[in-house]
Amino acid sequence: MSTQIFKLKYSYMKDSLVWSFIEKVGQFLTNITIAIVLSWLLPPEDFGRIAILSVLTIVCTTIVDSGLSQALIRKINSTNEDYNSVFWFNLVISLVLYVILYFSAPFIGYVFNDAKLITTSRILFIAVPLGALTIIQQTIIIKNLQFRKIAILTIIATFVSGIIGIFLALNSYGVWSLVWQIIINSFLNVIFIWFVSSWRPIFKFNFNPIKEFISFSSYILFSNLLNNIFNNLYTIIIARFYSSTKLGFYSQANRFASQPGILVDAIFSRMAYPSLAPLKDNRKSYVTSYKKLQVLVFVLMTPIMIILIFISDELINLVLGTQWLPSSDYFKVLCIATITFPIHPLAMSTLKVFGLSKLIFKLELLKKTLIIALIASFFSFGLKGLVIAQSLFFILALPINMYFSGREIGYKLVKQFKDILPVLVSNLIAISFVLFTNYIIAFEGLTKIILFPLLYALIYGIIILKLSEKWFKRMIFSKKIDL
Repeated sequence: MSTQIFKLKYSYMKDSLVWSFIEKVGQFLTNITIAIVLSWLLPPEDFGRIAILSVLTIVCTTIVDSGLSQALIRKINSTNEDYNSVFWFNLVISLVLYVILYFSAPFIGYVFNDAKLITTSRILFIAVPLGALTIIQQTIIIKNLQFRKIAILTIIATFVSGIIGIFLALNSYGVWSLVWQIIINSFLNVIFIWFVSSWRPIFKFNFNPIKEFISFSSYILFSNLLNNIFNNLYTIIIARFYSSTKLGFYSQANRFASQPGILVDAIFSRMAYPSLAPLKDNRKSYVTSYKKLQVLVFVLMTPIMIILIFISDELINLVLGTQWLPSSDYFKVLCIATITFPIHPLAMSTLKVFGLSKLIFKLELLKKTLIIALIASFFSFGLKGLVIAQSLFFILALPINMYFSGREIGYKLVKQFKDILPVLVSNLIAISFVLFTNYIIAFEGLTKIILFPLLYALIYGIIILKLSEKWFKRMIFSKKIDL
């Protein structure tokens, strides 16, 4: 790839990053605001019920996609026949799964000892076939890095569905407020994405594209399926052995703690795969882009999560109310894990780019063994023990993912940690300074919520931009990085 083409790709990547940022930040702020309002209006057990059903929805959505969207992105010249065949394949699978889920509703209610799950699950699972209607359009948008098309419409869908959810909660609809919020959001996304996308399916199916993709996509499917099941295994265990109220505390703590990580992941990882894929034949350009993404993720994530840990008690009490204070301890532990959260899919993007889906599957098996071992070790310590196990998993899995992704592009694990060391040191200095100041002045309540982040951001910013100025400019803004 010529230098001119790389510069053009780099410029296009920055424009896509801006629009992906606008979309995801807008969606994030809207989601957080709506979730806070609903937390005041609904009891923890309602959120616990939705958490159970969300796990099943995520698993089914993974099966529907079957890893085929990743295969389409990876293929340089995907044809309309490819898109059309995958569309009908996904839709049929989604309808079959919905029928199975519909008739499994009584069993779901029995397993989790909650009769309310029977009716709510049958409505909520409509989101599965609705999601299948947008997979190909979203794949085309992501592949072409056309995030500008859906940025504003995605925010509108989140806002409208959220307002309807709040209206229903105010009128005593309880858990149905959350159910209809999800369904309406899915329905609006279908309308909006079909509106902005020019691609339309035709009533024609060819199984050959499915067979072509299956050797790659099958491992992606199994890997994603394992990943989603085991990442939500904690929710399943808590739902089975604890009350819906405790699950509500955990699910909300996990939701709010993971939101910054999900936001950063959605912005960077969503565009990492399609933007890195064309660079696979130019290893030096590939490593340059990969390093920038990885370092930038650490630069953004570490201060955000550290600040949230230290102001969590005051923040939860002020924003969510005293009824949610029991979730604070879970929130703090989960924030530690969230620092690493966006790095995992970023690392996996490299293995996908180079077609190493089988290796991804083997790594997922290895990491799931680690999850089981951690759960078995900490289960006797109760719910807090399970939360600690969850956080330890993400921390211990980080060097595994970084090692294998780096091995494929000649970016050694030691070099990766060396590149992010200035970020870690800058945070350590900033937190030491702020904690010392807090010890002298003793920030409390609203004062702590305001001053602690401001002081931390100021110190951290000075260290990163001044003391580490050459490193920061070289890693983030330069178009060339020494390997």
